[in-house]
Amino acid sequence: MVCSAYTGTITRTARGTAALGCVLLLSGCQRAPAYSILGSFFPVWLFCALLGVLISFLLHLVLLRLEWNEQLSPPLLVYPSIAILLALGIWLVCFS
Repeated sequence: MVCSAYTGTITRTARGTAALGCVLLLSGCQRAPAYSILGSFFPVWLFCALLGVLISFLLHLVLLRLEWNEQLSPPLLVYPSIAILLALGIWLVCFS
């Protein structure tokens, strides 16, 4: 008898959690931003990622020219982080 009462509490809690999850997930349902290029739709995040990589590559060239590249100890972590930061910044500024 204790087991069935305990199961009812779990079920009620699970239902409340599922309802809250559905509300939170459905709040972002809208049309994804995309651009039509020659009749094919490309997602905007793809352009933001490409711009982030290109700008981080240009920043790498500038840092090499200024000889500041030695200051960045693990470049394998620094440059992808810069690219992600730039891509998310472009997304935030242009499409928020």
